[in-house]
Amino acid sequence: MKTRTLMVLVYSLTFAAIAFWLLLERRACAQIHQEKKALFERLNVATEKLAQNQQSLDRAVPATDDLSSPSGPLAASPTSSDVDLLRLRGEVAGLLQRHQEAESLREDTRQTRSALEERRKADRAARRATNGAFSQLEIVNAEYWTDHTRMDVTDELQDRIRGDALKAMASNNLKGDPEFGQTKHLTIEYRFGGITSTNEFREGEVIVIP
Repeated sequence: MKTRTLMVLVYSLTFAAIAFWLLLERRACAQIHQEKKALFERLNVATEKLAQNQQSLDRAVPATDDLSSPSGPLAASPTSSDVDLLRLRGEVAGLLQRHQEAESLREDTRQTRSALEERRKADRAARRATNGAFSQLEIVNAEYWTDHTRMDVTDELQDRIRGDALKAMASNNLKGDPEFGQTKHLTIEYRFGGITSTNEFREGEVIVIP
């Protein structure tokens, strides 16, 4: 019993950490996207300004001038537009690199989450094979929900069946919080002794089935 409780606690903490990491990652990617968009706009403006300055310079310099001479107009130090353009290009390159790193991190997170889910399914199948094969109680479907979102918790409740009964609490500890700050409900459809029934619980209430 202690080992099972420890396993459930470890899985809960692991998935909570992954969810928090994904939230931070999503916010970071959104910020990078906004910064990249703003820099591209500034880059376009600087490019247009540079082109206009170059056209003005071309009109002002006589065609017979030796433009390759070190003392020629084009041999002068870079203009502020040149410097801005180079700086913006460097910033865009840096943001693109950060974006690629974020994409790589997202893929690593996806693979880790997939591996954990596969391991969780294997552990669940093993527990059912040893403990739940002869239980008269089966969770057909269970949803932890608000008016705006629903979370499937069928497997989580099925794992908590002991013998022919389920005792738990309708709370965010089942799988997480589907909508922060909103009161949740838990609807459970179950089969016991060949008869299918449905019960609904409010967040914080104790679940006792059958």
